[in-house]
Amino acid sequence: MGALETKIIDSILGILNPQKIFQAKISGDSSKLVFNNEKHIPMSLSSKIHIIGLGKAASYEVRAVRDHLESLLPFEQIGKTLAYTKEGHILNDSRMIELEGSHPYMSEGNVKQTDIFISHLLQIKEDDIIVFLLSGGASSLLMKPVTSLEIDKLIKINRLLVQSGKNINEMNMVRKGMSEVKNGGLLKYIKSKNIIQQNFYHKSSYSGPIDLIYSDNYSFDYSFVDSNNGNFNLQSSSNQIDAGDPDLDSDGINWENDYDDVDPDGTRLDIGAIYYQ
Repeated sequence: MGALETKIIDSILGILNPQKIFQAKISGDSSKLVFNNEKHIPMSLSSKIHIIGLGKAASYEVRAVRDHLESLLPFEQIGKTLAYTKEGHILNDSRMIELEGSHPYMSEGNVKQTDIFISHLLQIKEDDIIVFLLSGGASSLLMKPVTSLEIDKLIKINRLLVQSGKNINEMNMVRKGMSEVKNGGLLKYIKSKNIIQQNFYHKSSYSGPIDLIYSDNYSFDYSFVDSNNGNFNLQSSSNQIDAGDPDLDSDGINWENDYDDVDPDGTRLDIGAIYYQ
């Protein structure tokens, strides 16, 4: 490899270095934090800042933000450092809580790890600050099925989705309706209103508000009966009725002639965990 090629590679790796990225994006001191040179978050001695990472790059991002914040803040102001990432992607960092889940295929272990992840979020106080770091893979890792859906069925549907060849937007249209922690559900477990969601360089990950947390930004109106109280049945006016994949198992046979691609009432699949009836 020539000197020019080596210089180009080193330059690209330097640009993608999470430590350098976060140093450029986060500044401040013990009285305030500044994100992207525009969002100012006041700090008090009684509040803590928690660094929460979710996705395949979570451990690396959490460590980078933690190390940077330690140069800006007193040690006692830094709270939880929690990363939930893909199996084999942890750093074995003793100063960080690291959870591992399967990806791209969901497993029962992912549901258990999600419960542990939520248990840590519940411990964060109302006046604390959360830096939430999202990267690719979050939609498979974070999964808590709606109460009406059995875990085995959830795992089967997710496997079919991954094998179908559909893009991430199409898969997440279905995932949102099966989960209690997507489409705003995760906020039920977070008391703090001081949430900074950061996505710096992972193209595959979602970079919008945390209340729509999943891997890609795809806005869809489900028209649930009462999602705030756990009723995820579809209203009769929902545009998700008969809007599911006409060939979910990708066997080349559409729903009209394939019993695997229909709801229990014999109609085309609805989008969501509970079909309209």
